[in-house]
Amino acid sequence: MPIEDVFRKLETNDSGITSSVALDRLKKFGTNELKSRKPSILMRFLRQFNNPLIYILLAAAAITAT
Repeated sequence: MPIEDVFRKLETNDSGITSSVALDRLKKFGTNELKSRKPSILMRFLRQFNNPLIYILLAAAAITAT
């Protein structure tokens, strides 16, 4: 795509977007940041067992305990 078409589509130019366009986009789309969610303690604990080697070790421990 030619650079002129890109500039026209994104409403920008070589020097970037104007302040008014930036404010409009901020109102329309919000801030440019990711929403971070901290997983619960239970989920963090259970994710520790999401590994095939852990399953082998748990099976070996169960066999040894019997």
